[in-house]
Amino acid sequence: MKRKFTISHKFGLLAGSMMLLFMVGTAAMLYIQVTSNMEDAMQDRLEADLLLGYELMDHQYRGPWNIEDDQLYKGNRLVDSSMVEHIAELTDGDATLFIENVRVATTIEIDGERAIGTTAPEEVAQTVLGDGEPFFGSTVVEGEPFQTAYQPIENNNGEVIGMWFVGQSQQGIVSAILDNFFWLLVTYVGVIVVVLPVYYFLNRNLSRRFKNTTDVLALAGHGDFSQPLTDGSRDELGMVATSYNQMREQVELLLTNIQTTSEQVASSSEELYASAEELGAVSEHSTALNEDVASKAETQRAQTGEATARASDVMDLMQVMSTRLGEVRDVSEDTEREIKAGGVRVRQSMEKMELVQSQTHATSERFEGLKRDSASIGEIVTAISEFAEQTNLLALNASIEAARAGENGKGFAVVASEVKRLAEDSAKAAEEIARYIGDIQSQISSSAVDIEGSLRTVEQGLGEVNNIDEAFRRIEQSMQQLFAKVEEISEDGGRVTTETVLADDAIQNVARDIEAIAGITQQVAASSEEQHASSEEVASAAESLAQSAQQLKEQTAEFRF
Repeated sequence: MKRKFTISHKFGLLAGSMMLLFMVGTAAMLYIQVTSNMEDAMQDRLEADLLLGYELMDHQYRGPWNIEDDQLYKGNRLVDSSMVEHIAELTDGDATLFIENVRVATTIEIDGERAIGTTAPEEVAQTVLGDGEPFFGSTVVEGEPFQTAYQPIENNNGEVIGMWFVGQSQQGIVSAILDNFFWLLVTYVGVIVVVLPVYYFLNRNLSRRFKNTTDVLALAGHGDFSQPLTDGSRDELGMVATSYNQMREQVELLLTNIQTTSEQVASSSEELYASAEELGAVSEHSTALNEDVASKAETQRAQTGEATARASDVMDLMQVMSTRLGEVRDVSEDTEREIKAGGVRVRQSMEKMELVQSQTHATSERFEGLKRDSASIGEIVTAISEFAEQTNLLALNASIEAARAGENGKGFAVVASEVKRLAEDSAKAAEEIARYIGDIQSQISSSAVDIEGSLRTVEQGLGEVNNIDEAFRRIEQSMQQLFAKVEEISEDGGRVTTETVLADDAIQNVARDIEAIAGITQQVAASSEEQHASSEEVASAAESLAQSAQQLKEQTAEFRF
């Protein structure tokens, strides 16, 4: 059987996707940022090292650069590897002196030997030797990627006779990136270890509450209100549970009253049916007496007293039947009022659930506003980060200028160092703020998903309440039909009473005027037949009333509490 993709599954998938996207995005941004920053910082450092190394050689070895017998001299000093080794140690990199584009002194090694006699890349030679301009950037030095800085070497005549080089291997950048990624991975693992138990607890609790709510509402949709909805929280699901339990109590009270009234109506209908049967028997007996009076007029006079007594009994029975009909009418009216009141209470429950739905919509809109505000804060933090990076670059440039100024620039160098430290602290603070903003946005998105799930649950509960309202409307229609039947029975009972009075008058006339006994006997016979027909109508109406009461009882019995 195919498993349902529940809200908890969707919430877990969304949370996992967002966490994965955040991790991948952070790693990509870190790689780009670290690579760019390190290359920029390394290039700035190489520019300073290039200038520092050149000035150091100019200070230690007096005299111009020149070439004699295909060898490079600085003043009277023949250029050798010791000159560049000292500078390489100071700069923690590599250094090289060229005649034209051929290395004559270098710290770069190939297979354990100095790369003397090798040449510089063509693009470097073209820029430095051909155009007489410095070269800064990434290039390949003897098969290995380097961040490099070249400047031309000129003799006394201003002719370019060689190049001065300092560089840093790209391996340092790679090592720094790997170190950053290692600690980033450690951070991710720590976050996952902390987040997973919290997510598991929250998701399990939310899933249990949703399942409890949907199970109880599903039973209510089939008429089973035996299970209350228990949820002690004060969030939207808790409000749904409170509204459902209030509605359940009102429906239980209403249906109990309806069942009690139905039983009373059924009992009254049975008594009414018995009275109608008895009235029919009396009518048949009266008809027999009338036939006997027609054939034996003399005997009828003697039996007039008995007929009078029978007529009195009939009137008493009709009085009882009239009283019972009044009771049935009162019960029917009470039942109709209870049904209408129940319908009003159900509609009040619907209005409460619609209010919950409206409040949930409003909460969702407020969360959308929070998301927009957090996005605006993120843009401000980005601007602060960019300002910190620009300040850092200005501090580096100021340090280089201070180095060029020598002793006069020491005070300026201290100020530049403090500015650089302040910029780095600002960048770190901006990163912390950005991370907090990201956490807030993640929590806002998670809460929005919870609110959407609560809204769908409220809509389901509202649909179930609509079904209950329709059921009450059908019950109200049935009671209206029942009330109409009771009115018909009451009218028939009135006609029977009238006919009984006429029969009694006819018997009294027989006693007073024996000469008109034949005509009176015919009138009594006709009245008896009408009375018998009326009693049958009363019995039929009573039976219909009993059936309607039974149907009403069966419909309300479908609801279980």
